[in-house]
Amino acid sequence: MSADPILDLDLGPRALAVTPEHPFALSPQQVDAINDYVREVRIVWDSVPDDRIPPELKEMVTACDRWDSDTRPLLRDVADGIAEYGQRTAPERYGELEQVLPALGNPLDLDARSRFQGLLSELVETCRRAAEGARQALDSASGFSDSMSRAEQYIRTQLAARKGGEIQSWQDLLWKAVQNNHSDPRAALAATQTIWGAWQSLYTDLLGARETTAHLLDTKVPFLVRVRVDLALTQWRELGEGAWAFRLSIT
Repeated sequence: MSADPILDLDLGPRALAVTPEHPFALSPQQVDAINDYVREVRIVWDSVPDDRIPPELKEMVTACDRWDSDTRPLLRDVADGIAEYGQRTAPERYGELEQVLPALGNPLDLDARSRFQGLLSELVETCRRAAEGARQALDSASGFSDSMSRAEQYIRTQLAARKGGEIQSWQDLLWKAVQNNHSDPRAALAATQTIWGAWQSLYTDLLGARETTAHLLDTKVPFLVRVRVDLALTQWRELGEGAWAFRLSIT
């Protein structure tokens, strides 16, 4: 007699669990540094007529505006999603999953098997939306980082080429802002890459598990699920607390 099929299910937060105190691998201090840099650059731009800003630097102005209007709010939204999943979704849905696991070996317990499939579908949709939101934040962080890097390189090139000649005061101020910059816009990019990858991985695995269980339900064979619910819950709770603290720090 063949053994019952076993479904291995990983419900953990993947790479996000590496640094639960800073779930994005991005600390509030790094966000503050970027905020200060953007603020300093904007002060310079506010003193310069638009027609005197070189075309090569206009995207720096736009990038600074988008950090406040787009990138930083998207990071907050992603933090909200992680906090919500860690503090509410995982405790509630994982607890329900754990309750129905023992009954899955009985092909006659249709209610338990249907409930298990329904819970997987809920988690799949939640993770799909979270991955989509993280992707939007990743695209925004990528655009911000690329624009700032290109503008900084242009500024360095211009200052290196002046060979001791006079330069307009606002350009000196901008150069000082770049020199004094202790932030790294690429940190936001690296962080959102980690977040998107983790959500995408969880979404893909849950989608695969849902498809597998759908087949097993159709064939009406008993099956077992191997999963560490307790470990996954502990990781998500810690991560949810860290994400909420992070979210509050960049409001």
